[in-house]
Amino acid sequence: MSWAEYCEWRLYETIEPFGGKRADINAAMVAAASQAPHVKNPADIEDFLIFTEDRFDPEPSEEEQWQEWDDVLDRAAARAARAEKAK
Repeated sequence: MSWAEYCEWRLYETIEPFGGKRADINAAMVAAASQAPHVKNPADIEDFLIFTEDRFDPEPSEEEQWQEWDDVLDRAAARAARAEKAK
């Protein structure tokens, strides 16, 4: 897998989580939904999440997201070009 392809997959993961992080989100959704009918003040999904990194930071604006994605792709393209030049 090339560096550019790796960066594309990382970028895709920020848009649509997969793997362990996605499984944690799904488990938290099930836990929150299953306890809700039995308690007066049900907990939020965030209370059931295992991971703590980037824990529901304020959502960046769409413009900020596009700028971040453009920056990631620019860096990936630059690295791929350097790697190709080094061959």
